[in-house]
Amino acid sequence: TKQAETRALLNEERFNNLFSRINDVILITDKNRILVDANQPALKKHFGYDFKEISGKSSLMLFGSFDEYEESGGKIIAAIRDEFSSKPISIKYTKKDGSTFPAEALAFSFRNYKTDELLFATINRDISQRIKSRRMLEDSLKEKEILLREVHHRVRNNMSIILAFLSLKSSITEDIKITMALGSIEKRVRAMSLVHELLYRDVNLRTVSAKKYLGLLAEELLESAPNNIQLNMSVADVQLDLNYLIPMGLIVNEIITNAVKYAFTTSTENNTCYLTLTAIESGALILEAGDNGIGMDADKETMEQSSIGLTLIETLSAQIHGKLKTVIDNGVRYTISFTPKGDSSWE
Repeated sequence: TKQAETRALLNEERFNNLFSRINDVILITDKNRILVDANQPALKKHFGYDFKEISGKSSLMLFGSFDEYEESGGKIIAAIRDEFSSKPISIKYTKKDGSTFPAEALAFSFRNYKTDELLFATINRDISQRIKSRRMLEDSLKEKEILLREVHHRVRNNMSIILAFLSLKSSITEDIKITMALGSIEKRVRAMSLVHELLYRDVNLRTVSAKKYLGLLAEELLESAPNNIQLNMSVADVQLDLNYLIPMGLIVNEIITNAVKYAFTTSTENNTCYLTLTAIESGALILEAGDNGIGMDADKETMEQSSIGLTLIETLSAQIHGKLKTVIDNGVRYTISFTPKGDSSWE
């Protein structure tokens, strides 16, 4: 009827209006990949062609080589066959002036409602700017990684200089108390320096394996200890950042150092230091460290040193928002539970 024809013409006009306003290039071809339609403004903008220049011609003219033309055809056919896939395909097009641009395309088939002819359509989005922005971001990240690596390298070197000064001062002083104090400072600086050393070597520059760090640190602390002191260690392979690694390292340093100095007598056997780090389902970590020695000695100097160490352990535990529990029974054992945030993670 005339009313139906009027409605059809109106719908076609609306479609053509919408078709011409779409910013992505819509290319419509027949089964032989002959171009039969395209949205003119977008075609001109992205390819440099007027539609009359490409109408009735092979879509080969939109590619730099026959191989690229064939490759794109294969991708389009595969995308159309996978009717449930909405993933765009990648196509490299060539403009009228010979330059190229990458595009993401959605492909589908339909039939001409007038002739019932099978047609193929691709909706092509120029992603040149996206790729350029991504490359700029990648370059910027690489530059920042280089700078961050250099920061860790310089911090490590600066700490090495501090360690050298402390060692030199320790070697020329005759006061035993000063020598011991300098030795304690050296170990604390070394615990911090080791973090930056591992971060400098690591790929991501943000986190380090707690298992690797605490293992190396504990080995260094017991290196100069009497041979009869054993280490019982079980550390979860979790990744932690500086905010947790350094306080943990200093805590472990205090506990093991105090154990080596004060926990054992020459007559005791099976002298053992304990170090565990456990990850639990709630997302928390539990750090346990201690010894099976004689416990807290009543000797005044030892008590003063233990008090300083305990104060430091309490302060560092609070820094990582940890809950500290100290048990003195067949030795001394410290338990600290905390929940890492930020970049730190584990499986």
